[in-house]
Amino acid sequence: MAVQLLVRCREYRHRELDLDALKSEIWSAAAQIVVPDERVLRGFLQKVEGKLDMLQFTVDEPEIRQASLEVVAVIEARLASYLTDGDE
Repeated sequence: MAVQLLVRCREYRHRELDLDALKSEIWSAAAQIVVPDERVLRGFLQKVEGKLDMLQFTVDEPEIRQASLEVVAVIEARLASYLTDGDE
């Protein structure tokens, strides 16, 4: 799940995936987490998906890309930490 989501983040950075598709991938990844020990990661993913949703509907069009890339960087850092340290 985490590796696949990192790939989707990279695709978004390279404009191979649009924001709606990225949000869908994030929500889907969160839904795949069923282990109680990973509920913090699930909550994080749901929160950032909501943040992207909020940006999409409240930020002017020219600024959405940059603002969303900042959120994507946070997602990537969290997932990288999760994969290397098993940190939630």
